[in-house]
Order: sequence, then C-alpha cells, then structure tokens
Amino acid sequence: MSRADRHSRQRYRVMAPVYDVVSLEWPLYRAGRVAGIRAARLRPGHQVLDVGCGTGLSLPLLSDAVGPRGRVIGLDPSTAMLRRAARREVTAGASLLPVDAAGLRAEDLSGAGVHEPVHAAVFAYSLSVMPDWRPAWAAVTGLLAPGARVVVVDLAPPTRGGLPARLTASALAALGGSDLHARPWQALIDTCDDIEHASFRGGHVQVWAGTLPLPRGQSAATVPIIP
Repeated sequence: MSRADRHSRQRYRVMAPVYDVVSLEWPLYRAGRVAGIRAARLRPGHQVLDVGCGTGLSLPLLSDAVGPRGRVIGLDPSTAMLRRAARREVTAGASLLPVDAAGLRAEDLSGAGVHEPVHAAVFAYSLSVMPDWRPAWAAVTGLLAPGARVVVVDLAPPTRGGLPARLTASALAALGGSDLHARPWQALIDTCDDIEHASFRGGHVQVWAGTLPLPRGQSAATVPIIP
C-alpha cells in the first residue's frame, strides 16, 4: 500500500463518525448525487455497484431505484466507513465489500452473491479522492455488462462565483482529500455512448453518465435483468 493510500485510509478512519456532517452533503452535494443516480437509469431487479460508497449516502437512493429484487453492492477500502454504511436502511439486497476498487475482481462479486450481469456503476465523489483513479475505473468497468450505465459524480473548480467560490471549493476539496483537477469523467467521455451531463453549484459539482458500448447487433433492450 502506498503512503498516499495509507494517509487516505487514516483520514477516513478519523472522519467516519462525523463524515455525514462535515461532508456538507445536504447543503452542497446532495443534488449531484440525486441527479447522478437518476442518470444511471436503474430499473427494478438491476444490480448496481456503488464504488467508494463511504458511509452509504447513496445506498438508500440506489435501493429505491432497484427495488427488493435488485441488489446494491457498496465498495470501499475503509472498514470504518463501511460500518457506518451498514446502518443504512435499504429494501434491496445489499452487500458491502471492504475492497479497493482498483483491485476489484469478479471473484469478489461472486463471493458476495453477485452474479452477472452488473447493470450499472456509480462513482459518487469517489474517483477524485484516489491517488490514481484510472486503475479503479478500468477494474470496475471491466466487470460491467455491455450496455451498462456508468455514472461519475465529482468535483471541479467552480466556473461561477468568482474568487470566493474558488477558494471555498479548494478548502472543501482539501478537507475531503479531493483533487479538483482530476477530471475523472474524461474516461467516461472517451469510452461511453449516450452521454448525459449536468452541473451544480456553479460548476463545482459535475455529473456525467454514459452507456458502455454494446456488441454490434445487440440492443439495450436485450441486456437481462436478474429474476
């Protein structure tokens, strides 16, 4: 484990008990999370990965979208954060896996009772806190079904609000360990079709969603849902 990874895990171990408050979820970041999950186009019976789920702020929203016949799989390397996530009330099947997304394997999912296909992955405010987000992107998208939906909700320097907005965004990003200049949605732009984009808080919150390409001759309607 790199020094940056150790530092990140230590930060979240300390922050886990108060994360839901200090993250400013409700006044600033909830709108992006809700919009991103809507853009995932989840349906009852779908299976969805919540990558970097943290304390589980997305879990109830994802559970409502996939319903009791669906499954939500939360991934996070911080066991302290996962303990908080386990307290969330969800109606869907749920699994919380203490794994680093960059090392995610098919065996990790099957061991948690997850079977192909996985229909969507949501990276909500998670990629920009990784020292290098590219391995996580590659590992996760490599396990998704063709035609799966991928969502990236993350942070950027605000384009409106002037210097006060930029300074505030930088301070908040530093508190959470985010790189405002990471632009992890670029991989989505380069890889996916049917892209949707929205922004909030003067451009500070970026929401990108896209569909992984289907094999030639296959339509999205043929991607199965678990029984």
